[in-house]
Amino acid sequence: MTTKKPNPAWCKAVLAAINESGYLSYLGLTVDEMGDGFARGSVVIEERHLNAFGNVHGGMLASMIDNITFWAAFATLPEGSGATTLDVQCSYLRACGAGQRVTYEARPIKRGRTIVLVECELRTDAGELVAHGVSKLFVSPAIQPPEALFERAAQLCGSLPARYLDA
Repeated sequence: MTTKKPNPAWCKAVLAAINESGYLSYLGLTVDEMGDGFARGSVVIEERHLNAFGNVHGGMLASMIDNITFWAAFATLPEGSGATTLDVQCSYLRACGAGQRVTYEARPIKRGRTIVLVECELRTDAGELVAHGVSKLFVSPAIQPPEALFERAAQLCGSLPARYLDA
């Protein structure tokens, strides 16, 4: 993995493209911040996110974990590399319902040459832990190359700033 620091202007441009993607838009999820080894997002739980018992569906929480752990790893991938999730482990710890805002934050806890392990917490605005997750991602230049994402970010922002800050 790289030790270069991501450029905040690059992160902002890429976030614009991430947040307009189909699946995230469909679920109402956003990635609010992405930086050197972390990503943070939020969602206000809506009726469409609920199960038959009136609580947020576990699949929604799993999608949140899968999404934010990917972007936490992505910000520090080597130039030209992509990644894909190998597995996601979710522990559902507290129910929450419509109208509650849930913030989700992830940080890589172990980086190897081809595998990144990322940990995530989902919390209510009151700080209550809703779910905890761990995701394992495979890193390779041949997997989900990021060029299409970068092209879209450049279209949305006029140009794409340099990915890394000068050392």
